Parts: sequence; structure tokens; C-alpha cells
Amino acid sequence: MNGIIKGIAALCCGATLAAASAGCSTKGASDSSDSVAVGVALPLSGALASSGQTMLRGYRLAISSLNAAGGVDGKKVKLVVEDDKFDPATGQSAIKKLVTQDHVKAILGTYGSAPALAESQVAERYKVPNIQPEASDGTMVTRGYKYLFNTFRLIDETEVHFIDFLKQVVKPKSAAIVYINNSFATDGANKFASLAADAGIKLVKSVSVESGASNFTAALSKVKSADPDVLQFIGYVPDEIVFLKGLRTLNFAPRVVFTQSGVAFDPSVRDALGNGQDGVTGMPDWFPGSPFPSANKVADEYQKKYGQPAREEVIKAYQAAQILLAAIKQTKGGSSQAITDAIRKTDMDVVGGHVTFAANGQASIGAVIAQQLGSSARAIYPEDVAQASWKPFPAWSDR
Repeated sequence: MNGIIKGIAALCCGATLAAASAGCSTKGASDSSDSVAVGVALPLSGALASSGQTMLRGYRLAISSLNAAGGVDGKKVKLVVEDDKFDPATGQSAIKKLVTQDHVKAILGTYGSAPALAESQVAERYKVPNIQPEASDGTMVTRGYKYLFNTFRLIDETEVHFIDFLKQVVKPKSAAIVYINNSFATDGANKFASLAADAGIKLVKSVSVESGASNFTAALSKVKSADPDVLQFIGYVPDEIVFLKGLRTLNFAPRVVFTQSGVAFDPSVRDALGNGQDGVTGMPDWFPGSPFPSANKVADEYQKKYGQPAREEVIKAYQAAQILLAAIKQTKGGSSQAITDAIRKTDMDVVGGHVTFAANGQASIGAVIAQQLGSSARAIYPEDVAQASWKPFPAWSDR
């Protein structure tokens, strides 16, 4: 590993985060003789504002660590922030502004595949590196882009790991899937159907629902009548809550309830559902008590700074910022092209794992399947990181 990159990795993991708001601006900052400007557009308003605001705080933690330790060759990194409202067109306008008016040298990513796909188009057009930490649509890395780096696990990879877990641990005979009606979820459902067939698992029902709906009772009633051993759900945090409420209303408890992105481990789900979260399995990049000490340390700093529990989005944002800041540090705040070239050569420890990039810009970080067991989550697969054994999803009357 490059010595400079090792240094910045350690700096971002261990330096004090006391100045978490330093070096961050919401409007008008630009690269100058005493600063290096980095841009970000996030859903800071609307239905997914909570996730966007959480990611923003994660970015700020990492940037403040660097600035507190002296910055980049004596310069501070400034974060210029725009609200993309989880709208692809708004996001594209925001990225164009960040590049052409605020003169940022790099872009940190948004929440969700749809705005990420759109915003990365603009970054590519202007040849500005961008790191997307919350986009799982496989199209992210099939477009031949040279300035895009995607650090979230792609939907196909998630389904491969899930099927492997089912074959090795659960050995089910049947499965069903409920998914929101967008491209990333549809791709996931299709991939799962294909892999399940290859594994000898009968897909008895596949139903799409509209994100943001107040209930999924009709769809879940159809699934319950098919009586699957395994039920997978693909959706965002608000949809996850609606989904689990529906299971409880229908007294429906398959042996495995799996959420594709691991959102069931988000604190807001437990706040909304209490023990309705118990027994859910998923593939989170981080959860409280995870087997990743560096990520847990960042989560503790987040709790101390903001007075609220960390979420997966904090760790994914922090990872992306670590990678970008390492490249900026290595190039001494050089050109966008130099920063891009440095990111492409990344080979470093980050919170929650070790990262390298494939030629298409997709990161390799690793995957863990976890399960909510009572009031805490535990890694259950693969064996080398397992903290507990898998248990069937409990009947609602047993909670």
C-alpha cells in the first residue's frame, strides 16, 4: 500500500473529530489559495431527507478529521453542499453548478441509484471524479465511465451472497420477493429469481409495490397465501417500515425475512416497530456492534458529536470521503484528473474493510449478512466474521 495513502487512512480513522463543522460550507465556497473545494448534492429535503442529512454528517466527520490534522499541504478541504431533493434532474443541475460556478475538484455522492445515475453523467461530462457510496444499480458501472467510482455493493452481488447464505445455512424449498417499482429493485428481483432457480429454490411469488405507499397489505396477502420459506424485500427505509408493519398485521412470519440493503438495521425502523424488527436478516455495510472496530469507532464519534445513533449511511459516506481525501492528500490538492488517477489506484484500509477498484470503477469491500436478534444485530455469515448463528424469523405471538 502506498505510504501516503496508509497515512491518510490512519488519519481519517483515528484523528480527533472535534472540529466536525469546520471546513464545510453550504453555499458559495470555491477552490482558492488556502482551500480545496469538494462538492456534494444530497436529498436534504423530501421523503428521504433523513438519509441525505445523515450522509452529509458522515462526510463532514471525515473532512474535519483531515482539516484538524493540518489539511492538504496546509490547505483546508471545503465541502460545498446542494440539495438534490432525490430528483435526478435537480441533481444534474446541482452538479453542473458545483463544477462550473463553485469550481469543485471532486464530487462526493448522493443517496439512491436514480439520482446517482443522473448526477454521475454530469460529473463525467466535466471530467470531475465522483465517488458514489449509496447506489446499487448495476448500470452505474456498465457505462464505460472514467471518472465514476462506486463503493456500494451492486444489487447482483447482494443477491449472489444471499443465495449462497440460503444454500449453505437455511436450505429452503421456496421463496418469494416483494420489491419497490424502480430499476434497482426490479434488477434485484430478476437476479434473485434466476439464482433461486439455479439453486433449486422455487420462487412462488414475486410482487412489486409502489415506494411511499401507506401499506403493502394487498401484496403481502398474495405472498402469504403462497406460504414461502423465504421472503425478501427490496426498498428504502420508509418502505421497510411499511413492509414489516404489514407482516405483523397479517401475522405472517416466513422462516427468513431478508432486506436486500440491510435497512432493517436502521435505528428508525426499531423506533417505529419495536420488536417488529427482531429476526430480520440483511446485508448492512455497518450496524451497531459490527465486527468492524474502525467503523464502530467512527459511529461512537458520530454519537458523541451529534447526539444520535450512527446509521449505515454514516459509514458509507465516511468510507467515500476517506478514499477521496486520500487521493487529494496524495496529489497535494492537484487537478481533477490527478485526483481521478489517484483514486483509481486506491489500495487502502477504510472504516469497515479494505478497498480497491476494478477497471469499471466498482469497489471491492466485502459483504456480511447480519440478523437482528433481540435489541441488537449480529453478523451471522460468513463464518469467519460470524458473531452468532442464524435463527428463524420468530412468530409474532412469540415476541
